[in-house]
Amino acid sequence: MAHPAKKQKLGRISQSRLQAFADESSEEESDPIPLAADLKERGQEHATHGRFSEARSLLGQAVRLVPGRADLHELHAQVLTELGCTWEAVRAATKAVELQPEWAEAHVTLARAQLNLGEVRCGE
Repeated sequence: MAHPAKKQKLGRISQSRLQAFADESSEEESDPIPLAADLKERGQEHATHGRFSEARSLLGQAVRLVPGRADLHELHAQVLTELGCTWEAVRAATKAVELQPEWAEAHVTLARAQLNLGEVRCGE
């Protein structure tokens, strides 16, 4: 029979090792990049079928998870434009351009949103 102090010490070691593994797996499960990619894909699917409100919700979640991705902001801006949320579309497209200034598609989306807002000079 194991001595109670040794048994207690072994229990603490095992518990800390288990916690280390639990922390590692929970980090993998909570990695926002794959989740954002899934939300983007689902958002694109909804937008393709004209379900812009659903697309807006999914893409908004993706943007909140990974705010540094220009593609998410640009796609979100397109959906917002379709919904008539022009000011929000301009803000989203502006963020896409700020994040990736060399990306022509982001500039086109921003110009379209600005034209819809009535900022013809900015959109030209």
